[in-house]
Amino acid sequence: MTDIISFEIEASASSIALASYLNCNPELVEHYVDLAGCWIEATAENIKEDKRVAVIYADALKLVERAKKKLATLPNDELRILELAGSNMLKVTDALELELSSISKHRNEITKRENIVGNRNPLAYKLADAVSAIFKYLERPITFGVSPSNNDEPSTEFGRAVQKAFEFFYVYKPTRPLTDDQKSERKNGGKWTPVIASWRDPAKAAWKKYK
Repeated sequence: MTDIISFEIEASASSIALASYLNCNPELVEHYVDLAGCWIEATAENIKEDKRVAVIYADALKLVERAKKKLATLPNDELRILELAGSNMLKVTDALELELSSISKHRNEITKRENIVGNRNPLAYKLADAVSAIFKYLERPITFGVSPSNNDEPSTEFGRAVQKAFEFFYVYKPTRPLTDDQKSERKNGGKWTPVIASWRDPAKAAWKKYK
């Protein structure tokens, strides 16, 4: 599918790298990565803010649903007057309900994920969601599978894309206290390299949402 989304945004180096791997528009990648909240540090304060934003969208959706029900009680004569006047109020209300419903569902998924990740990296789950959204837009299959010869390697295009995304966006396993060997290595001038987060659980969670 040819990319038709056009945004006046500058793609990051990470988004450009992932776009090159997926053979798609870098701005498309940047859009979905940004929409998933991947650029927001998953601190306790930001998680609290995510929950507050989710409540705002949920409340707004309820208000629009109530407004639609109220407008549905308008008499037919009034509806005809609105139509003759060229009013698009009812269509706008329908569109607003649809968009708020989509955003509210997405925000609820984010807060739900943040509640269950524990000491795992929330960015990994957000980025896997972004990759699945990109695949959905590109009409590519969102499938999950593990290589029969290596449990650490994916067997599907989607799984490999999530794995590559973690590399391009530097998604590491959660920081834990250094082991004695790691402390000794750093003390002696050696370099301790953080480990890229596993693709499996985030990719599986994103796949379950879209299967």
